[in-house]
Amino acid sequence: MEFHDLFGRTIGAGWKPEEVLVSLIEVADNQALMMANAEVEALRIS
Repeated sequence: MEFHDLFGRTIGAGWKPEEVLVSLIEVADNQALMMANAEVEALRIS
């Protein structure tokens, strides 16, 4: 799903634009932390 489509659908569902942006930032932050933790774990194992 394109960012614009996701944004439009959530706004259409009643979310405020600020809520959508904060949620997307949180998801991106969690994804970055998950990837960093996986990289650290891989370095520990090797």
